[in-house]
Amino acid sequence: MPLDPSKKTGLGSSAALIVSFVASTFTLLGLAKGKDEIHMHSQALNAYVQEKVGSGFDIACSVFGSQTYSRFTNVKELMALVQVLQSMDSDSFAEALNRFLSTFDFKLRSFKGCSLELCLIDVNSGSDTKLMVKQVLDWAKARQSDPDDMFSNDLCHRLN
Repeated sequence: MPLDPSKKTGLGSSAALIVSFVASTFTLLGLAKGKDEIHMHSQALNAYVQEKVGSGFDIACSVFGSQTYSRFTNVKELMALVQVLQSMDSDSFAEALNRFLSTFDFKLRSFKGCSLELCLIDVNSGSDTKLMVKQVLDWAKARQSDPDDMFSNDLCHRLN
């Protein structure tokens, strides 16, 4: 029985797909770029596909792995690029892309020596990341011991 291609796995699966697409396309076309270039182009493609500018963290994790991350500030330039892509205005594309790439200013600190292996599988039912996060927060709130701290339960203390 074929798996439904519209199902989502959640938690960054679309980001991993976009980064894989950008990196493999660059490689196939002989435009092999470093991680920084792949990251910037993936952020632009993700904003276009999602039709919004998110935090960028999922794309950054897909490129660089475990990290602390500060979002880029050039949202205006990214939105201008997305609008050019949506309008298919090829005359303005290069200028909008260069403006975005030249102002891209994210910050990250990689965790050297930290290794994490991920396995992407089809869960045959999909998921919704926002719903899963809400469920975790509801679970934490229901088990909190300090009303001012959602994560004041015994399990969270042991994880810390």
